[in-house]
Amino acid sequence: MSAATARGADDNAGGGETQAPPATEAPPATETPPAAAPPAGAPQVSNNTDFVNSILGIHNRERAAVGVPPLVWSDSLAASAQTWADSEATNNKSVHSSGYIPGLEYGENIASGGHSPDTLAAMVESWVVEKKNYHGGPIDETNVGLISHYTMMVWRTTTSVGCGMATGSDNDFLVCRYSPGPTKGGNVFGEKPY
Repeated sequence: MSAATARGADDNAGGGETQAPPATEAPPATETPPAAAPPAGAPQVSNNTDFVNSILGIHNRERAAVGVPPLVWSDSLAASAQTWADSEATNNKSVHSSGYIPGLEYGENIASGGHSPDTLAAMVESWVVEKKNYHGGPIDETNVGLISHYTMMVWRTTTSVGCGMATGSDNDFLVCRYSPGPTKGGNVFGEKPY
């Protein structure tokens, strides 16, 4: 890990590190516009639309709360995240992918949780819970382990997210990937998320 970026220390919910490009950079043309969050009580993962809406709904709620633009869904990030989630489910182990190295193309959050209909929302909300540990100021070695999942979600220059989820024998595994990646996007030491 380079001194310029940070990584979550927790294997059950991984933090994403990236360094950010100028805010004027637009997401790729293949991206889907942000979708509205599903109504309260709606099934979380009954089909792909519910899955995407749940992920974007939680992320964009948190982004709106701090005044940063909403994320769009990336099918290409989702496809690569799904491949890694499938690998985690096969191995029943939640670990960051090898692409989650400073200098490569994306930031990454990972989580695992028990099998239940609301597992998806619970895993994403586990990243949101970290906002109670963020008290302003830049990311550094003293706070990154407590806030990196949340700050990856709300990093001001991140423009897109794609996630995959898979079921293992013991847990469900969620992988979300964020673009721009580590050399251009979130969790940069010495910078504030928003």
